[in-house]
Amino acid sequence: MSVVQVAAELNYSVTYFRKKIGAADYQHLGWVKAIYPARKKCGRFWVYRTESVATFLDKGV
Repeated sequence: MSVVQVAAELNYSVTYFRKKIGAADYQHLGWVKAIYPARKKCGRFWVYRTESVATFLDKGV
C-alpha cells in the first residue's frame, strides 16, 4: 500500500502520517509500532505491507 492509501485507511492526512511514521519521537504510538516494521523501500517511495495494515485495523487499537 502506498503512503496515501495507508493514511486514508487510518483517517490521517498524508503529511501527518509521513511526519509521525518517520520520526523517532513517535515510535511509542500504537499505529506507528504496528505499521513501521512493515515498510519497505520501492524505488524512491516507501510502501507498506497490506496484511500488516489490515491486521492493525482489525484489532481496532
